[in-house]
Amino acid sequence: STTGASVVSTNTDINGIYQFVGLTAGTYTVTPSKIGQVNGISNADATAVAQSVANLISLTPNQQAAADVSGNGSVSSLDATYIAQYVASVPNPGLSGAWRFSPSNRSYPNLQTNLTNENYSAILLGEVTGNWNP
Repeated sequence: STTGASVVSTNTDINGIYQFVGLTAGTYTVTPSKIGQVNGISNADATAVAQSVANLISLTPNQQAAADVSGNGSVSSLDATYIAQYVASVPNPGLSGAWRFSPSNRSYPNLQTNLTNENYSAILLGEVTGNWNP
């Protein structure tokens, strides 16, 4: 969705392509969001986080981002606990099951032409092992 000179929302197609229609020249901020399709979070994710904290395995940067469900910028046993709580449907499991985007938004101070390849990466928080299925 956009904020700024015009407020417009759109959805991606099956390939993740999106287009804002009806924008006028001006200043904009584009912010991605995602609702639903939360799956693939399991005890294996909590285990992977615990193993990482114990230095038994290494997590990739994307896995580390998915593991930080406490939102404090680091991966700890608290994150493994929150993921396990989420799997067990215990209330307040941190940010488990939320989507995080990189970048979180983009600003365009003087948009006057079409732009292409303005891509975002989405990470499902808590889904460390990579078995999410759209």
